[in-house]
Amino acid sequence: MNHAPSNLETQLIADALVVVMGRTHSLRYWAQTGTLDRELALYWALASGYRKLFLVTATGDEDQKLADRAGFNAEIVAVDAADSASLTRAIDRISNGINSATVVTDDLLAGQAPISIAARLRLAGVQTALVARGASIPSRFLAHDPGGDSREASDAAALESRLLRCCDLVIGTTESMVDDLCWRNSLNAMRSAVVPGHVLTPRELTEVTRAKNHILYCGPLISRKRVDILLRAVSMLPDPLCREVTIEIVGEGDQGQALRGLASELGVNAIFQGWISHARVLESMSKCTLYVDASALENQPRALLDAMSTGAPIVVADIRGLRDLVQTGVTGIRVQPEPEAFAQTIEGLLQDEDWRQTLGAGAARFIHSQLTIEHVAPRHLVAHSLAHASARARPNPVSRLSEIRLLVCDFDGVFTDNRVLTNQDGSEAVFCSRGDGMGLDMLRKSGMPIFVLSKEINPVVGARCRKLKLDFLQGIEDKLPALQKLAGDRGLSARQIAYIGNDTNDLGPLSWVGLPVLVADVHADVLPRLNRSDALVLSHDGGKGALREFCDLLVAHRSQ
Repeated sequence: MNHAPSNLETQLIADALVVVMGRTHSLRYWAQTGTLDRELALYWALASGYRKLFLVTATGDEDQKLADRAGFNAEIVAVDAADSASLTRAIDRISNGINSATVVTDDLLAGQAPISIAARLRLAGVQTALVARGASIPSRFLAHDPGGDSREASDAAALESRLLRCCDLVIGTTESMVDDLCWRNSLNAMRSAVVPGHVLTPRELTEVTRAKNHILYCGPLISRKRVDILLRAVSMLPDPLCREVTIEIVGEGDQGQALRGLASELGVNAIFQGWISHARVLESMSKCTLYVDASALENQPRALLDAMSTGAPIVVADIRGLRDLVQTGVTGIRVQPEPEAFAQTIEGLLQDEDWRQTLGAGAARFIHSQLTIEHVAPRHLVAHSLAHASARARPNPVSRLSEIRLLVCDFDGVFTDNRVLTNQDGSEAVFCSRGDGMGLDMLRKSGMPIFVLSKEINPVVGARCRKLKLDFLQGIEDKLPALQKLAGDRGLSARQIAYIGNDTNDLGPLSWVGLPVLVADVHADVLPRLNRSDALVLSHDGGKGALREFCDLLVAHRSQ
């Protein structure tokens, strides 16, 4: 792989850089969308700050072949975050011979995988910083399409929040994006950084002969991108220009068939390419007469950065996310998102070669002076250093384990997966983990008292506790006074108690005890309201191994 800058001089940030691929940012996805070389080049550059580079992916064999084909020298680690054994094998491999690591994901919808990996590395004694990097805010895009009240948008917002609240640092590409993420997720702005997108290190620009009357768009064919505006704009050009113009559309999406039909209906000369390699995209960008984008919502789109880097004249919709990037008359032209406005500007540019050359040269100068890998990679490495400073400043909850003399647990959402099965006769049943039961039994036999404190009045609480030989109180509306009385009766201080909870009715006990412990799927309102940096967030969900995970930790520390 030959795109990494050779002149980066960096100090070692940590022993290992662990890149956790998300659901929409796998090597396969990058290969399909033609961006594999560009994305891997950044991590190859960042590897200069580390001794080892790991790529964690759900499709290990396939991604290993893609990495090998691209000449990307990293250790590919296959892991299924939902499979505890798979996660354990991955952590054993990554943690071998290292003392520190930076866990990075560039997918804000990556879910539990990066959180679990960072948590497991910390429990293995590896000083770990967790960094989330995003080029955009997925929930904002989904709020636009399919809509703000859609399940897709709400699910995306929940995934984003869950990841970001566990991070030591959040990286966004613009100030407005970072401000939005911090506000939405109650994040301290000191735990954020702005690092713009990047382009591959360009060859020295030479005079190129651009095709005549050839317009290019590259990106997904979805309603947010408003490609129909571009087709209508071309159809509005006067004759004979309208018949001489070709618009090349690179990309795929659910609007593809409709857009092909629209182009035919309007009589527009349109070439639909599908996804092609990044090299072919750059070649098309370097030869097109104009590059156009009518998107309704953006945040430094990578294709636009690439087009500007090749010196292509740019015409885009005048939207908030593009105003810092495209300065009208300097690096491109912003127009109102209407076919008439695009048509008027396209016509003027197609008839004025000097104007096109001026705008293209301005765009290329801007990108090459600020957004090549040589400029962007050092800013990422500085952000990684800040993440480690944040991680070191945070109290290590594992160090408190040796002081714990009593474990108190909520029931719903801790013993259970927070679901309830209601039968026709009104009786209820819940789902619990046998592995959790085994862990509790081992911990109890080690001499650690365990107590269950539940608001739930259903007999299932008592039935499960009696089977596991655990003391319990149920039907408790206000848990903190009950917990404080329990501590007093046993002669224990708050510092000697660990409490495992999952929801807002656990905030009282969680705020009071020495070691607050949260299941991985803790309610989104708990962490910001708890306001404790020493909370231990487990890597397993309630009812799915969270109790076993914590019991194993306590048993291990009691045996030391």
